Amino acid sequence: MRRPMETSAYFKLNVEAKSTIALAFSGDGEYCASTHGDHTVKVVDFDSKEVVSTLVGQSRTPWTVKFHPTDPDIVASGCLGFEARVWNCTTQICLRKAEFNRAI
Repeated sequence: MRRPMETSAYFKLNVEAKSTIALAFSGDGEYCASTHGDHTVKVVDFDSKEVVSTLVGQSRTPWTVKFHPTDPDIVASGCLGFEARVWNCTTQICLRKAEFNRAI
């Protein structure tokens, strides 16, 4: 069973990350993913509070992020640039990209 996280603990992000827009937790509670004004998605190890992946490639700021319900290595994000992406967090590779006619 996981220990409760201290209420005063913070994740360390680089200055370029700017604002945090959205946050999602993996189904196993090991990771959280957050979207940022620098057009990235950052995946953080919840226990160590270290960034383990920075997913780069969204054309605009991602406004939504979700983990796959059973595979914590897979994350989906959608941005203001009318695109959605599916990522492998371990390899930091975009597995799929789809374009839409409005912001995601």
